[in-house]
Amino acid sequence: MITRKKEIWDNILALSLFWSISQVVLAIFGQYAKTYLHITNTIYVQGSMALAGFGIVLGSILAAKLSRYYINAGIALLGAMGVTLITFLVPHLGSIEIIAPLFLLFGVFSGFILVPLSANIQHLSPNAHLGTILAGNNFIQNIFMILFLMLTTFFAYFGMDAKMLFVLMGFVGVVLFWLLAKRYSVLFVWTLFELLASLRYKVVYKGLENIPQEKAVLLLGNHVSWLDWLFLQIPLRRRINFLMDKEIYHWPLLHPVLKAGEVIPLSPRGFKDAMKEAVRRLQKGHIVAIFPEGEITRNCEINPFHKGFELIDSFEWDGVLVPFYIDGMQGSIFARCKDGRKKPLFRREVHVCFFTPQSKGISALELEQFIKRKRYEC
Repeated sequence: MITRKKEIWDNILALSLFWSISQVVLAIFGQYAKTYLHITNTIYVQGSMALAGFGIVLGSILAAKLSRYYINAGIALLGAMGVTLITFLVPHLGSIEIIAPLFLLFGVFSGFILVPLSANIQHLSPNAHLGTILAGNNFIQNIFMILFLMLTTFFAYFGMDAKMLFVLMGFVGVVLFWLLAKRYSVLFVWTLFELLASLRYKVVYKGLENIPQEKAVLLLGNHVSWLDWLFLQIPLRRRINFLMDKEIYHWPLLHPVLKAGEVIPLSPRGFKDAMKEAVRRLQKGHIVAIFPEGEITRNCEINPFHKGFELIDSFEWDGVLVPFYIDGMQGSIFARCKDGRKKPLFRREVHVCFFTPQSKGISALELEQFIKRKRYEC
């Protein structure tokens, strides 16, 4: 039952490895502190380890915030990276004052692993088998923890160095990272993009319920900055297939990334081929995004929409056409226009609205007028 869905099994295995690492680290730290840090006062040792508990609470809150749109399993990869690095780092430090904050960070990264993976297991499990899968999850985790506890006992019995166990657990962390990277590397990259964007932008979304979970979606809307693609993608777990100018697509530094992101190159000569490729993606149930203006606006207004996307409507595909509007990037360093607004001192607020689906036969002029009318609701 547990192995029927590979993703569920990978999540259970990852959680089992994490709990095993945590148990061993907490079990050997007391002896490590006594031997290498020369600390015999248990208050310092227990207090340092207790910080991991506070860290888990903090990490869980942050993980929930980063998963506010969907279960973001990419956070778990970030957590695995942090846990692994800290496990490798601790045996090379000689001060409890430095190690104690690291235990707090260890807890934060632990929360990044626990919250999305536990939620994902429940989300992916059929309701009829949820209890069985959760019971199996706990059973497997306990088996791993017992095996790793036996390993700790084996090391202690033969008087082996605690530092060696830290290093060994670091390599187990590498296995954990590799296991998650195989499945969630793309989500991890988008998580990093979201974290970087959140430092400067507060993005407010409206109308996310208009984006279906499984159907094909054709997104059409205004183009105000170089970051529009990022703002559209952040709240959606499904990857968006963007149409992009062929010259930009072939920039040497960007091309490998854009190709991996399944971007569709667009040029005047290859226009029909690009549209046909967009249709093929839609027929497979993907999300395709087009900026009908053809370029980033230079006057902060919605420019006339080109009719090219209308070619898509001449083909059969099962899905919805969803208009969108992006507001708030006018005048920013990533825009081409200056609107005279006072630049915010700290975070810039950006609004992204997904409007109700429109008829597939809508013309470029009708779509342009529709978005111009609805943008004031954004």
